[in-house]
Amino acid sequence: MSQTLKTLLDKGFHLVTLGGLSLDAPGAPDEPPAAHRQKLALLAVLALADRPLSRDALIGLFWADQDERRARHSLSNALSSLRKVLGPTAIRRHRDEVALEPGLPLEVDAVELAGSAAAGDWAGVVGRYRGPFLGGVFVGGTAEFEHWADGHRSRLEGLFLEAAAHQAKALAAAGDWDRAAQLSRRWLEAAPLSTEAAGLLLDGLTAAGTRDGDQRALEAYDRLVTLLGEQYGRRPDRAITARAQAIVARLRGGDATAELPVPTDLLAEAAAAPAGTAPAMTPLATPGAGATVAESHVSEAAVAKSAADGPAPETRPASVRRRWWLIAPAAVLVVALGWWAARRSAPAAPVRAAAVAIGAIRAPADSATAWLADGLVQMIGARLAHSPSVEVIAPDRLRELLPERATLSDLLAAAERVGARWAVSGSVTRSEQGFLMDVNVHDVAEGRLASLGTVSASDPIVLADLAAVRVLNAAGTSADGATLAEFETASPGAFEHFARFVRATDEGRGEAAIAALDAAIALDSGFVSALRERAMIAFPRGDRAVLQGLMAAFERNAARATEYDRLILASQAAFYGGEHSQSEALAEQLVAHYPRDPRALGWQLEVFILHGRWTDARTVIDRLLALDSTTVNAGGLVCVPCRAYGNLVDVSLLLGDLPGAERAARRLTTLAPHLTLGWDKLAVALTSARRYDEALAAIERGKALGDQIEWAVSQEVRIYMMTRDFERAERAIRALRQEARPELQPLALDLSMMLARERGRYRASIAAYDSLERLGERELSLVAANGLARIGEYRRARAFYQSPPPIATPSNRAGLRAVSLVGDIARAFSWQRALEADAIAPSGDTVRVRRIADSLEQLSRLSYYGRDWRVRHHVQGLLLAIEGRHEAAASEFKAARWGTLAWTRPHAEEAKSLLAAGRPDEAIDALRTAYGSHLEAMGRYLPRSELDFLMALAFRQAGHVDSSRVYEGYVRKAWVEADPEVRALLGQLGGQ
Repeated sequence: MSQTLKTLLDKGFHLVTLGGLSLDAPGAPDEPPAAHRQKLALLAVLALADRPLSRDALIGLFWADQDERRARHSLSNALSSLRKVLGPTAIRRHRDEVALEPGLPLEVDAVELAGSAAAGDWAGVVGRYRGPFLGGVFVGGTAEFEHWADGHRSRLEGLFLEAAAHQAKALAAAGDWDRAAQLSRRWLEAAPLSTEAAGLLLDGLTAAGTRDGDQRALEAYDRLVTLLGEQYGRRPDRAITARAQAIVARLRGGDATAELPVPTDLLAEAAAAPAGTAPAMTPLATPGAGATVAESHVSEAAVAKSAADGPAPETRPASVRRRWWLIAPAAVLVVALGWWAARRSAPAAPVRAAAVAIGAIRAPADSATAWLADGLVQMIGARLAHSPSVEVIAPDRLRELLPERATLSDLLAAAERVGARWAVSGSVTRSEQGFLMDVNVHDVAEGRLASLGTVSASDPIVLADLAAVRVLNAAGTSADGATLAEFETASPGAFEHFARFVRATDEGRGEAAIAALDAAIALDSGFVSALRERAMIAFPRGDRAVLQGLMAAFERNAARATEYDRLILASQAAFYGGEHSQSEALAEQLVAHYPRDPRALGWQLEVFILHGRWTDARTVIDRLLALDSTTVNAGGLVCVPCRAYGNLVDVSLLLGDLPGAERAARRLTTLAPHLTLGWDKLAVALTSARRYDEALAAIERGKALGDQIEWAVSQEVRIYMMTRDFERAERAIRALRQEARPELQPLALDLSMMLARERGRYRASIAAYDSLERLGERELSLVAANGLARIGEYRRARAFYQSPPPIATPSNRAGLRAVSLVGDIARAFSWQRALEADAIAPSGDTVRVRRIADSLEQLSRLSYYGRDWRVRHHVQGLLLAIEGRHEAAASEFKAARWGTLAWTRPHAEEAKSLLAAGRPDEAIDALRTAYGSHLEAMGRYLPRSELDFLMALAFRQAGHVDSSRVYEGYVRKAWVEADPEVRALLGQLGGQ
């Protein structure tokens, strides 16, 4: 250990970010640079990042308003100052990236809290949470930094609230009412609208059954009434008021009722309420553009009179009026379009509109775009004003309630006070082709993010239109009477269907999304956005006829298309057309034009992953995370960083980086603990590491969220099979079969088919497939064919391998219109032929296998999936093994491998060839790699029991008798009721 690192370890730094910002640095100078908040904030950014950050990203957070030379100088000065306190090697640089030294003894309260939450240590979470992230601290960074801080603040507060709920209930259940009350008070301070927190606080204070406790409970209730009235314009929940009434009644049975500090509003309600009923909530009229919200002490009669008198006159500060004139021409056009659309709509029955408050739209500070901060608020509001489904709160009313540097909590509190159901925030940036805007819609009542999305356009008017559609979709409505600007579509009906497509996509309703796009195109065949989205669905589906019509329409309306439309479709056409280099070049060009558009980066990431360029894919993931590494949608939708971390898990597993996969999955669960995605990815990562108990625990966490139960059961049963707990797997499948829900029956049959294969009962697995086929499910036909081959029924197996459609080599095509799907056709051909060769090779039909090998040599490279470029090696290895050339065969099988999450048949065949060549230790290594694959997709073609069989043979040949006996035991347990063909293999293990 170096002397410098030893000195650092002796210091032991502690960075406080919760409730403030400070650095505990023993031995630091009296006036350390840590006193400067911006430098401390920079340290916080580096400490909370789970990967190196580029200097450009750091400059964008703190010094975006400076020219590049000055900004880089500021960053260098800040890093030098931090090194003076933390040590000269505390911050390392690699090329243009900056990161903290991994061995730096720096404790960060936010990181410790997140770690406690991930471990389910609720007491640790509540003990570490001392207030909001960077609470009461103004750093003076950019809007990007404020967005970063807001994301962490929301995430950490969410973890605290989750932990407080768990811990307070646990303390109450244990009878520790004093601590339960103390924690509930903190919980209520962070979430004043939480009925659970208020109820536990009152229960905790009154649990002792003393008058003093009852009085303290009423004082707490009185404070809650005042807080909710002043900050939110509402009263406590009826259940809480009813509890307070019960306390009043109990106290009035004593001797000193006249002196009780009973809240006057509660006494009035109790006197007015009929016997045996809870007091009614004071109704608050939903405020309109200029309405005022009644305070809690105003009587119902006063509220009714205020509503009857009409809204108060609107007031607008002079500065706001001046800003409005800057955007008047654009907003007038939006209003005119909305008025025209409204006139075309039939009168609708009056409905209660949901109130929307729009605020906190951040924009760059330059003079050319600064007006967008207010302008987009006005334009989006004007756009929404023509939908009968929502009512827009006047921006001035909201602005009057917001501090100068408003946080997300400030926005939600202000929106609550003006009676809004939804609050909108976001940020807009310039790109080479126009504007890019994040649109965040918050559920005010629940204090959560209901929708997160990104829209882009070349014009602010269209940008506002698209943002308004996002708001309407999140609010659970439709864009009634909506229309895009003329150069997008002139048909309100077409845009209405497009809005339905957006919503259906967000909700995962694929077929409904397709129907909505088809309806939009039927009304306007030149609606370029609809054509683009429909084509992006048709490409992976291989809908050639649909694509030809779409591309013809796209070329007819090319003048209405953006550069993004042209590049993304050209890249997809090249990708699915088998032109690999061209598709990658076009994806690179797309990202160069739209470097901050997550859609562009997401497409490039998909290309790299499927082409096997996994190291490059990691770089793209870093860029995605740099866009916004903290934005989380706790409401259930998947956010950009969540998708990026999910992709990082997959890429890490393909590269064999199991620790990296686990780190990415845990980062995802910390970032979005309410999303099933993170627990799914964590379970897969832990399963690949063969840490099955931890994987099952992750699945339980995901199951507790209440959605995607089918996923949880499916993964659990697969893990039971991997751990050879066949009885438990059988019980779980039996429970699925007994479920009354018809949609669960295909899953039960799928799992039955897999379990039968694990136990060597291929005839039973084929019978399960026959039942699946009767239900219309044919996706496992190739697995059924594999089973038939295992029991020697090669003729029946070959019937499953259908002849592929004719293949044409890519040529110079005349634009997008002559779209080719040669890559898609080649993919189906390559996979089916490789599986056919694998199935029939044991029959000795070398003529057929050689013919397959020759065809794959010519055609597999045309597939868009890089795995198919390697399957020819597997088939060539089969031929070499039949000829007895085992050394060469083993090399071919190794060349056929595709990462660690892949088809495991090459591993098994490689092990067989290595055993035949007398190299058992290498065979054991090949088999160990195969155990890292999951029983999903390609992994289902090799039962684990067959791996155990081969491992037993390998250990025996290597002279490791004890290990061989362990695996022999596994095999005998699995194959106790196996088919005769399988049980015959047991003879190779030394008899029955």
